[in-house]
Parts: sequence; C-alpha cells; structure tokens
Amino acid sequence: MFKKITAVMAAALMALGPTAALESFAVAGDSFDTATFIELNTQRTDNIATRTEEDFYRFSLDTAGVVSIEFSHDYADTPDDVWRINIYDFNRDQIVYRKFIGSEKNAVNVCNLGLDKGDYFIDVHCGYQWSAADYRLKVNFKASDAWEKEINNAYDTATFIPVNKDIKGTICEIDDYDKYRFKLDKAGVVNIDFSHGYMDTPDDAWRITVYDFNRDQIVYRKFTGSEKNVVSICSLGLDKGDYYIEIYRGYQWSDADYKFKVNYKATDAWEKEINNDYDTVTLIPVNKDIKGTICENNDYDKYRFKLEQAGVMKLDFSHGYVDTPDDVWRITVYDFDRNEIIYRKFIGCEKKSVSVCELGLDKGDYYIEVHCGYQWSDVNYKLKLNFNATDDWEKELNNDFDKATVIGLNKNYNGTVDETNDSDYYRFTLDKQQQITFGFKHGNADTPDNTWAVTVYDFNRNELGSTAYKGSSTKSDYSLKLNLPKGDYFVKVSPDRKQSELPYILRIRDPKDKEGIGGDIMTGDANGDEQINVSDIAVIASFLKGIKALDPDGQSAADVNADSKINVTDIAMIASHIKGIKALPQ
Repeated sequence: MFKKITAVMAAALMALGPTAALESFAVAGDSFDTATFIELNTQRTDNIATRTEEDFYRFSLDTAGVVSIEFSHDYADTPDDVWRINIYDFNRDQIVYRKFIGSEKNAVNVCNLGLDKGDYFIDVHCGYQWSAADYRLKVNFKASDAWEKEINNAYDTATFIPVNKDIKGTICEIDDYDKYRFKLDKAGVVNIDFSHGYMDTPDDAWRITVYDFNRDQIVYRKFTGSEKNVVSICSLGLDKGDYYIEIYRGYQWSDADYKFKVNYKATDAWEKEINNDYDTVTLIPVNKDIKGTICENNDYDKYRFKLEQAGVMKLDFSHGYVDTPDDVWRITVYDFDRNEIIYRKFIGCEKKSVSVCELGLDKGDYYIEVHCGYQWSDVNYKLKLNFNATDDWEKELNNDFDKATVIGLNKNYNGTVDETNDSDYYRFTLDKQQQITFGFKHGNADTPDNTWAVTVYDFNRNELGSTAYKGSSTKSDYSLKLNLPKGDYFVKVSPDRKQSELPYILRIRDPKDKEGIGGDIMTGDANGDEQINVSDIAVIASFLKGIKALDPDGQSAADVNADSKINVTDIAMIASHIKGIKALPQ
C-alpha cells in the first residue's frame, strides 16, 4: 500500500528541497517486480506503514565487490524484533536474513557480503512486533576481486579463485556454505592460510574441507573463535587439476569476516593427493627426494616405483620434529602383488634421517605406504629411494623355496634378514659331485649370541647341514662344508637367537674358487686367498728375498707373531699351523 505524508511533514521536507523529499519518502515497491531502485552508498529513509506491508528495493553492481547493509531506525520501545530484512540475488534466492530489535539505538551492519556483478533485492518487512517508526537503509559497496561471490553454496556455483592471493568471505547464515574452486596448471604443493575476526569462544567457529575434483575429501580442519593468529593447514601435494574448498560454521557460528590464501608452488617432488589406495598411487622415481604429509589420522600415502634392473635399495626417511617418543609414522614396502617386504616405525622426536635396511630387489614394480603411527602429526616428511643396479643381491621376496633367488658358484651374494620372521632362500645347481664350502660374512651386530643361521637343503627340501654365526664375529666363516652330488640345492639364511638387519655375504665355493669372500686379513693368509697353505709360505719367502713385494694386507697377514717384522720365524709358525702342530692366532 502507499504511505501517507502529512501536510506538516511534506512542508518540512519541501523546505529542504524536492530532492530531499523524494530521497526520504519516495514510495517503496511492494514486490520483486515493483522494487524501488536505490543507489549504492546512499541512505534511504522509509517506514513500514502497516503490519502487512513489505518494502522491496533493488540495487545493481557493475563489478564484483563487497556489500554491507547498514540499518538504523527510530526508537521503538520493545526488546523484540520490529524489522526484518532479506537480501536476495537476481534469481530471488535468499542470501541473508536479519532481525532488528526495536530498542536498538545504534546503526547495525548486516555482515559483509561478497557479491558478483549483477542485480540484487532487499525486502524490509515487519518483525515480531510492528512499528511505523522510520528506518534508514544504506547499501555500502566497495569494488573488489578479493571476495567470495554469493550465492556459492554448491559445487556448480563455487567461486573461482586464483592461487597465491588473499580471499575474504563470511558465513552469513548459520546454514551457509561457501564453496571455492581453484585450478593448478602443474603438480605442486599447496598450503592454505586461514584467519578470521575474533569471537570470544574456545569452540570452533569455522570449518574447512578441501576436496579433489571428484569431490572426495582430502583434508578437514577446525578453527577456534578466539584464535587471533593466522593458522596454516598442512602442506598438501596435489596433481594438476581443479580442486574445491568448502568453508562453513563450526560448533559455534559467527558472521565475522574470514580470510584465506591458497599458497601454491609448482614442484614434482611431492606426493599427489588423493593417493590412499593402489589405484591412485603417486608414481615416484628412485634416487630423488619426495615429500608428503599424513594430512588426516586416517590418511594413507601410497607410492609406486619401478626398477628397470635388479639391484639394492635403501630407503631414507626424515621428518619435522614432533615432541613425542612414540612412533608417528609407519612405512611398509610391498611387492607388486602387494605382499609385505618390510615394515618400520619412526618416532616423532627423531631429528636425523633414518635409513631402512638395504633391500635386494628384482626388476619390476613396488609400492610404499606411509601412514599414521601411534601418534599423528601433519608435519612434512621426506623419503628417498636410494637404488643401485647390481646382480649380486638377493631378490625379495625370497622367503620360501618357491621364491628362492637363483645364484651361482664362486661369487659373493649380499642380503639382509630385514624382519625377525624373514628368511632368505637361495637356489644353486651342481653339474657334478664335489666338495662345497659355504662362506658367510657379516658386519658387527654387537652381540655374542648367534644372529644368523645358514641351512642347506636338497631339492626335495631335506635338510643336509646347518651352522650359526655369532653377531660379533666379523671374519669370513667357511666352517660349513658338504660333499654334494649333482643336482639342485637350496640355502636358507635366517635369524637365530638374535636378529640383525645388517647386510651379510653368502658365497658358495667349489674347489676351483681361489678368491673367497674377501675383505678379511687372516693371519698367515699372505696371498689373500682366504686359505693358509704352502702358497703363503712361498709368497713370504719371495718377499724376504726381494723378488716380489707384498701389499699392506699381505704384510699384515704375514706378520703372524705380531712383532712388526716379517722373517723366517713367521714362515716357521705358518708351517707349524699347516702341519697341525700349533694353530696360528686369529
């Protein structure tokens, strides 16, 4: 209905000029179709003449920006709401709704609203109580490309934002959801900074969820109202493509402004979320640092790497400091059939890079899974697959007869017993009956207990012989000897009373082998063939006569009585050892 202006009021207004009269009391439309157009940043005065009256206004934005509706009114003696405001987009979908109490004496601002260019509506109508007192309305506007664009509560209406730029928004209603979309042209790492206006509550007032383009959740975080500092969501390794951010109310609600920034850096040295199953693994190269984060306590980061040749791999793992002695990260390495090869835990307060034991692997594809330990942290971790192609290592998984690593005679083969339940099986073939010596050597496991056991089986898997090796004994051991007929055989290397993941060397020797495992300085073994016989006496005699020099290791081995001299006394002691009269000290 139309408002009535008394003669006294009209005269007073006309005294101020015709423009003032129109500005203050021009009739407002009563529907969307008859809405009165109002200028930006200009105050409008009107009133609700009857309980059923509604005043509709329309304003237009030539460019995107931020709008704040400033509302004030004459005094109405009631604590109840007397005026209500709805703001709509051009499609007449509600953006925000507010109530204003009668006894409020100050101007009240409806929360900041990020809006795209276009036309919008305001509907002012009666509240729980009615008053014909004047109200004043002003649409404050500032052009900006750094705000959300309401209504953006669905994926199809998400506000597109650039990376590396501050963006502002408000949760303007208790059920408001602000959705954003950003695009990465290259794979890289993203870190989201979030800050907000103060709210006097320790409860969470904002929640953020990041999704991939398929709308699968990547990470979820809560932000407390009383937090005054910028808070960063953990680093996220992401592939090129489109992603969504959703911001909404927490346990408490506030329409205070928030601000966030999608910090992005292009790099190929990060995981690519979501990589939590075998079908979405991140493919990584060997011999290169790769970073990642366990962004949720149920997050699993899966990687896949390919070896073009057989060889040995050692995995280095490091991470940011976490103040706990508990394990925070756990790593499992799998073969292509998803059988576990090795499993390790890493504690939070470890400050140095830790290496997983060396693994002999065949060519092919393998998986690595990094996941949460007893405690959880979203600090960055770093891993590196150090790989060296070689044919002298075991090939995991070789933990049973059917998966035995095929090896030859008279050659060193390396391996590790990487778990307490790990056993390494090898298979070799003899083309004739002969005496076979099983050489074994390992690093110092710092224990006098038996740490490794070597067992020999025939092709029918019948045990033929076995021996164990003390952890603290580091010299080559050739004590296991068997006379074997032509055929195929198995050797098993397994943990004994103790277990160590130190590398070992296995060498299966026939009578032709003159080299041995090597690396030892055996007292009396002047020629370094890991045997003590007349050949050693001959090379020492040649050295004493000045015919042929001995290398430093040969000289150390020739000085059997350790008097720092090499002479006929040493030869005599070697001869006594060979004849079985008196063994040489080792």
